[in-house]
Amino acid sequence: MAKSTVRYGNLRRVFRTGNANAFDAHLVQLCVLFEDLRIEALGVTAGQMARLDVLDSVTEHPKDKVKRGRYRRHYFLRRAVATIREFASCLDDMRRCREFEIIRQNATFQQTLDDATRFFSGTAQMINTVRNTSGGHFGLDSAKYVVEHLHQRASGKIEFAGSGRKVTPKLHFAGELVATSFTKGVPKKQGRITHEFVIKKIAEAMHHATAVVHVMIAAELFHRFGK
Repeated sequence: MAKSTVRYGNLRRVFRTGNANAFDAHLVQLCVLFEDLRIEALGVTAGQMARLDVLDSVTEHPKDKVKRGRYRRHYFLRRAVATIREFASCLDDMRRCREFEIIRQNATFQQTLDDATRFFSGTAQMINTVRNTSGGHFGLDSAKYVVEHLHQRASGKIEFAGSGRKVTPKLHFAGELVATSFTKGVPKKQGRITHEFVIKKIAEAMHHATAVVHVMIAAELFHRFGK
């Protein structure tokens, strides 16, 4: 088992309640969004989860023996995209704080922070497109788009599982509806934004988010907790 170093601290003191500034608020936001993104990224990539994979499971690649619930994967993908957008916005706001610039001037941290800034800036358009069409909650505009743009050969199934009063509806076709919404708002020259492409960007976002949080822990948070 890997060695851990644990510190405890009063959170009102850690985040300077009563004397807090914008930077402390951004630190709070960054921490919560990071843990949200960790759960969502795992939800996208984890193997089968019986309690969550109520709908049919699929094998992602012919050589991949790990089965993943398709709709669960879609759900966490949409949530992760929404969180990445919020994380990017938080980082952008944090960059305007004097404390951030002081941290960035440290040669140990500068490259990491600059790389993260470039990544989130470079993927902003794609993230916003996916977020506005199918990310987060599935709005009426997205539903109307799906109705008009379902592929001619799109098919799905519906199931009533159980009997008597213990019947559970299973809408196996819902994943196909979400997949169709991914084309909304995407310029034709850009082509379809595939799940695989978004998943790759989620993995990259998780890498940069982790790196940014590591910097903030090393530069700010760890010493605020007592030994």
